[in-house]
Amino acid sequence: FFHRYMKTTTSPRSSCVLRVLLSSIVLVLWLNNTAVIAQDKFLWTGTPNQPTSWTNPENWQNHLAPKPGSAVVIEQQAPNQVLVITDVPASISLSQLQLKLVSGSNFTVVLQPEKAGSNFVLGNDTKQSNALDIPAGATLVLQGAKDARFTIKSGFQATVAGTLRFQADAEGNFQQLAAGHAGAIVFKAGSICEAGSKATVSNNSPFGASVANAMVFEANSTLIHYSGKSIFGSATQQVVNFLPGSTYEYAALDETASPDLSGRRLQNFVLNTPATVPVNLLANTQIADIQIKQGQLLLSRNTNGIAQVAISGNISLNAGSNSNLVVRPATGRVHLVFAASNKVQDIRGEGNILLDNRSGLIVENGAMVNLGTPVVVEDNIINTGSNSGTDATFGSVEVLAGGRLNVLGENTITGSGRFTLNAGAILGIGSAEGIYREKTTHFRQPEMTKGNIRCGNLDTRLYNAAAHYIYMGTQNQETGTGLPVNSNWDGSLAGRPR
Repeated sequence: FFHRYMKTTTSPRSSCVLRVLLSSIVLVLWLNNTAVIAQDKFLWTGTPNQPTSWTNPENWQNHLAPKPGSAVVIEQQAPNQVLVITDVPASISLSQLQLKLVSGSNFTVVLQPEKAGSNFVLGNDTKQSNALDIPAGATLVLQGAKDARFTIKSGFQATVAGTLRFQADAEGNFQQLAAGHAGAIVFKAGSICEAGSKATVSNNSPFGASVANAMVFEANSTLIHYSGKSIFGSATQQVVNFLPGSTYEYAALDETASPDLSGRRLQNFVLNTPATVPVNLLANTQIADIQIKQGQLLLSRNTNGIAQVAISGNISLNAGSNSNLVVRPATGRVHLVFAASNKVQDIRGEGNILLDNRSGLIVENGAMVNLGTPVVVEDNIINTGSNSGTDATFGSVEVLAGGRLNVLGENTITGSGRFTLNAGAILGIGSAEGIYREKTTHFRQPEMTKGNIRCGNLDTRLYNAAAHYIYMGTQNQETGTGLPVNSNWDGSLAGRPR
């Protein structure tokens, strides 16, 4: 076109001007088209470490605030940067929200909604399947005194390898992340989700009205619960799927909150608050490991029937010498059940377990349960001279057929409750004094001071002759008068004078 046109032009000067003019027009059109394409993704370029507005065009590359349906990249601009972005528009829809590290780790982005009731929808572009991306070393905080909800659109994913924090600034406010399909939001190994603020109270779930198993916590990921109740959804639908090796940590400081344990399937549960924390168990619960770093876990039940807490891993009581794990139902019964498995289970630590009336510790595991901390079992019989009672009134420790309980060293089972070793069960005895079965003079205040098993009296310390007894002390042991006649027992140091 240019060549044909220039051949018909008689003035060299005019042809030069025209050539420049036409070239400029073409360049402008190309740049404009490029800018439109580029603005499908918006890059944050605002001032580091200063609160600033989402809606201010000067904070974005090309001086344009994000439009609906676009992808937003918030890029780190300095080491250890904390970026607070205010006035996040209500009901905005983005194809992707991505945090990007440039200067190493420790990059925190705080998003504050402009008004209450905001709903931010992430995921509307098939080219951006990962609608939310928080890499390792980055933290996204959903914060403010105004309620807001972030929703992952059905069919899209969110990946959290860093930290996601829900933090309200006023009592009763909440921030949420919800999803409409199973497996939508995945917390990768090393990630942390902080639900609620240490300073405020909210009874709303941080995961909103999500579908079952919408949130997936992989091995070595952690959910820390700071406030609220029923954070995993309704009693019949658990929106969070904890995979083996993941952790649910309860660290709330307010008295209105409660761990979401009843009827749940959990992996590692950690109690990390100085308070006594009550939990009403209305349904059977499954927990792999229980670790009490501080405080007291009080398991209760306020309705008839039996609630079982099936423990497939270990119990660790690291919070001092007080009773860190208390089972005290008001009605019905609550049982801690060490279920049959192919691995050794340990109960250890500096604290102890208190089984009040209507509660029990049941050993089914034939691979052995090692008891390395004191256990106290109680009853609620009013007549102190009586030795009668029903199963509903006693606290108890029971080893079922096929189960094995090792009482390590000089640890003891004490109190006024019941101990039962059934036929076909195994009892490992660590005390140098063995086991005793003398009748005590006072039912509610047993005077037995020897051996591993000291609870109750002659009628409530029940050793079956068809059980197996293993004396496993590291020094010469007495067998003790609790060993039934003609029973099956062994131990190289047992039956020798001390």
